[in-house]
Amino acid sequence: MKLTRLQRISELFAQFLNWLIEQNFPTEINGRPLFYNDRPQSRIHIDNKIVSIEKGYEDHPATFVTWFGAAIFSIWLGGRLPTQKEWKKTIFTKGSELKSEQILFSKDHENVAQYYGDTTPVRFFPPNQFGVYDEIGNVSIWLSNPEDDNPFEKLKAGLEWNHSSERGILPNPRPHWLGTSGLGIRVVFDEIKKDQPDTGFSEELRDVVEFLTKEKHTNIQGANLELFRKINNLFKKEII
Repeated sequence: MKLTRLQRISELFAQFLNWLIEQNFPTEINGRPLFYNDRPQSRIHIDNKIVSIEKGYEDHPATFVTWFGAAIFSIWLGGRLPTQKEWKKTIFTKGSELKSEQILFSKDHENVAQYYGDTTPVRFFPPNQFGVYDEIGNVSIWLSNPEDDNPFEKLKAGLEWNHSSERGILPNPRPHWLGTSGLGIRVVFDEIKKDQPDTGFSEELRDVVEFLTKEKHTNIQGANLELFRKINNLFKKEII
């Protein structure tokens, strides 16, 4: 298992959005963003099906990404989202307890609590003992699914450039369609990263999207389980 050190991840995510547009996937479902929440304050914009990155933010983390967008982007790169256990390993040494009140922050080591007033470039700070950059601050990240039967809430972990609460670092559930200025992506590769993106899953993705677009499901619990099955099929293995 290897965590990403993708410096130009915003550039890669913009390429991913272009691919989605070429495949004619919808950008929202029932008024909520599906892959990406394109807001006036976001740094990647979609205008008339043309994706662009705000100048000067090519090396910054991709933000305003929904859980579904982060998960599918990870597959597109040939990877996946980290699990909660993997995330903990990058933050705490073996045998240490996960206690947010023991974490001390410094603007010399992480970007939190409006220290810099915005996101900072990837690798702006030195890595931690595991070689991971921005393991606490800059942006929080989406994790793979929590261990419950609700596929519509996902876990995020870590602190954000505009977040000052230590308690927020711990993994906590959020709606899958959430996309904010402090929420980003980290990708795990179980194998060597491919030179070209993986685009061979478009039909499986379309199957999941079509399922999500149904306005009403007569059996909510059954619909949740069916969505689990479809997304797991998309990921090719039980990782969520």
